[in-house]
Amino acid sequence: AGPGVVGRVVVHPPVDDIDVGGPSVEAAGEFALFLRALRATLGGGAVAAMVVFPVAACDAASAAKLRHASDACVELSSLSSPAGALEQLLPDPRLCVGLVRVRKLSFPGVVGASPLTKMDHAYALQIRRRRMAIRPLQLSPEDAGGGG
Repeated sequence: AGPGVVGRVVVHPPVDDIDVGGPSVEAAGEFALFLRALRATLGGGAVAAMVVFPVAACDAASAAKLRHASDACVELSSLSSPAGALEQLLPDPRLCVGLVRVRKLSFPGVVGASPLTKMDHAYALQIRRRRMAIRPLQLSPEDAGGGG
């Protein structure tokens, strides 16, 4: 590989954990340790690693460990019918089928970010004609509810 080449790694958790009702706390913890070791191993190189893990099936502590083992996290959630407060945030509630939340951790070398900058962004996933579209929300659902 020459200069300017970026390596790519895709990591998926053990299928057995997902098939039996979601990952166990131990499996999520071990996977978080694996991600930290992977980051340490690949830290000096030009490598992008994409990790797929069902964080919604984890307990809060395990989910936090997995999120903090990553530089960025994209969470997808379905939206069967928008609730009152959430409906006001959606660009066009009739077309929205889900939420996409992007979280980036602030770390040295990130362009334009300080440790105090909130780097969470929420988007609405819409079906427009035969294509999917992603539209930004005015506020994240937590901010709209008065929480965190």
